Amino acid sequence: MKKEEYIKAVLEQVRCSAVHEPLKKELEAHIDDQAEAFIAVGLPEENAEEEAVKTMGDPIETGVGLDAAHRPRVPGTVFAAAAVLMLLGAVMRYMLAPYFEFVEGGIGDIAALPLGIGAAVLFYFLDYTAFARFPKTAYVAFVILMGVGMFGVINITDILNRGDGTVIQITGLRETARQIAFYGSMLLVPFMCGFAFSMRGKGFGGFVLTCLALVVPPAFIALYAPCVSALVLSGIYALAVMTIAVKNGFFKVRKRAAHLFMYIPALLAAAGVTALKIWRDSRNEHMGVGWEQDYVRGIISGAKLFGRGNVESEFLTNANDAHLLTAVIAQCGLAAGALTALAVTALPIAMLIMSGRVQNSFGRLTAFSIGIVFMLQAVWFLSANIGVTTALESYVTAPFMSGGGFNAIACGILVGIFASVYRRKDLMPERKLDTGRPAKKVT
Repeated sequence: MKKEEYIKAVLEQVRCSAVHEPLKKELEAHIDDQAEAFIAVGLPEENAEEEAVKTMGDPIETGVGLDAAHRPRVPGTVFAAAAVLMLLGAVMRYMLAPYFEFVEGGIGDIAALPLGIGAAVLFYFLDYTAFARFPKTAYVAFVILMGVGMFGVINITDILNRGDGTVIQITGLRETARQIAFYGSMLLVPFMCGFAFSMRGKGFGGFVLTCLALVVPPAFIALYAPCVSALVLSGIYALAVMTIAVKNGFFKVRKRAAHLFMYIPALLAAAGVTALKIWRDSRNEHMGVGWEQDYVRGIISGAKLFGRGNVESEFLTNANDAHLLTAVIAQCGLAAGALTALAVTALPIAMLIMSGRVQNSFGRLTAFSIGIVFMLQAVWFLSANIGVTTALESYVTAPFMSGGGFNAIACGILVGIFASVYRRKDLMPERKLDTGRPAKKVT
């Protein structure tokens, strides 16, 4: 049997077409190497290929084995965890509705469920490697889309406020601007991964350029919104992506120097923001700054292990969204709150663990980064619900569990992209994503 015939017979058994090309190259290389070995020991060249093909074994058996090894994997754990969070959030808001003044009701929940599920399924079947094919153009285009959407909403608000000389409180539009900044920064992460991946093999200058490109645009959008959580979290997203990229040797830089360049400014920025907040709170103490956090801590301290606590909590802000966990603790007890917190963190923990099983570096970078997005969102949500941070000065939601279409769609898209990566965790060799600059590890 000739080489081409053998390879065709093998690939006919492999159902996943995504791996046909890389498998073909691997089979050709193996047969050619074996043929060269036969020629080296004196076998005539015209017979060497045929003998090399014989050493490969039966093509049907070989193809069946490769089909089993390269079958797409469905991340059932991630899909199940996301579905549980969506249903749990809807049930909680329905049960707690009589006790709190909710912004959104049951109709919003019914609409959000299919939106989130549909987004996850759609992006599961799309090829995540699209983020690595035109990375810079896609990154810039998405940043522009975020900026245009947010600036448009804010300008509409300003026009309405100045239209007849009176001031109109357009809280809904302002909230939309903050949502665009918050969820846009989450959805920007796969584009960040593609941008960083496209800069493989660059030196320190390319590394610095990538850092600035990933940090500055989303920070500017978050400041203009304004949305404190988007500002902080987008910076951490970029830091996480670049840390993983440096660890995987994407850039020709000394890792210690790269880490110092990233983490010293990040620590200084964190210290500066913290100091500014402390100074501002001290100056505005007479205006009741910090009442929200004190109120949340008071609810928790007065809560029972099971059942409704002794502290009145009907004035809790955003009980269906930012402070959903606090509302659960107030009405159902600390045990129910602990189970809710565990459910919120289970999804990102599972994603981070599963990310380590992805074979190629771009898929691993994308999967880890999305897992970090959900983990940071969960941590930010939990901190607001125990009175550590404020929800009034930022935007706070729990992955899938909080209400609203923005949350359902954004989380659904990211879960779908993660699932697309995991689906092909054994199917996408690194050379399939090669941009012409192979990654070089630098010690």
